[in-house]
Amino acid sequence: GVSHEIRDRATARALFGKQMRLSPSRVEKFYQCPFQYFCQYGLGAQPRRQAKIDSLEYGTMIHYVLEQVLRSREEEFGLEKQQLDRQVHRILEDYLNTRLGGREGKTERFLCLYERFQNVAVLLLRVILKELEQSSFVPADFELPIGPPEDENSIPALHLPLPDGGSVEIYGKVDRVDVMEAENETFVRVIDYKTGAKRFALRDVLYGINMQMLIYLLTIWKNGEARYGAQPGGV
Repeated sequence: GVSHEIRDRATARALFGKQMRLSPSRVEKFYQCPFQYFCQYGLGAQPRRQAKIDSLEYGTMIHYVLEQVLRSREEEFGLEKQQLDRQVHRILEDYLNTRLGGREGKTERFLCLYERFQNVAVLLLRVILKELEQSSFVPADFELPIGPPEDENSIPALHLPLPDGGSVEIYGKVDRVDVMEAENETFVRVIDYKTGAKRFALRDVLYGINMQMLIYLLTIWKNGEARYGAQPGGV
């Protein structure tokens, strides 16, 4: 087979460090294409981004709306559409004014697309609220950080020692953590929002792909005992 190893270990450590802090997506990127991993995370090469609402900004907006609505609902997940419409409209107006500079200077096309985004957000929320209304799981945390010790709300990262004396720590952020009380036990599940097409197949895990949610679940189970004291329930 083809070797993807950097022969000079001093060069490798200069590029990537000895005590590595990785996210699940970085681990997956390595298994998908080691050369792309080298270019992006070793050399720091990045594609140019235009100043517009691209898929990254779209995903950020979806995350923001979902967190604001679900956090305000606590355990009340009814489906009053008019109330939901008004709530999402207020949240998006706040996002537009505080994150995107308000309506001033925006094109009619931009504002039209932004209004259409509200309909998409409401449709998505109705599906999520319907699931929660019928589920025993309840959202416990949103945007839960994993790894950074300076963040008092974070869960300690998963720490993996390496044969050469180095280590890998898996950092990241969990979109949502739900908990369920059943038969005197607590169970936890990890929710990861995907705004694009995503297919999960357990067999991919054998090749280092689709591990993100399982890594987060393992980390919360092993390192989040003080916070949740829960058994793994699912992803």
